[in-house]
Amino acid sequence: MKLLKLILGMVLIIATMLTVAGCHRESWPYTFRQDRSNIQKVEICSFEYQDRKEIAKPFVSFQGDEVNAILDDIEELTCYKLSPLDSSREFGQIVICIHYLNQEIEVIGTANNGWVDANGDWHPEMAWIHYPDLRPLLAKYVDHTVLASILSDFS
Repeated sequence: MKLLKLILGMVLIIATMLTVAGCHRESWPYTFRQDRSNIQKVEICSFEYQDRKEIAKPFVSFQGDEVNAILDDIEELTCYKLSPLDSSREFGQIVICIHYLNQEIEVIGTANNGWVDANGDWHPEMAWIHYPDLRPLLAKYVDHTVLASILSDFS
């Protein structure tokens, strides 16, 4: 009986420690993976998995001088570190893809951030932007009816 109490006590202590550690959110202003001068274009895309492949289909594409406005808005966002318990391997239904000259793509998703390497392999990061903070940016640049067809909170 003593052994059972000891085991249950240890489980409770570990669970409490993990809960407290998961509540701490380190944050920082969003920074790009590369210098802004290396950015070729920015796209806001729908995101889905098909046949074990990630597919991003653009709604809106920004190139040249129009890129600066959306990049300025992205830089105003706050990024948060995910704890190992929170880690999502998904990016969400809408992603912002920042295309660099070296074929790398930075990805800001509604559920997670990451990047796509030059080979087309997707890599999630242990960082994200809170969806309520990202939502106004999406609403500013994507037609409301398009967003409503994908995300229920836009209907």
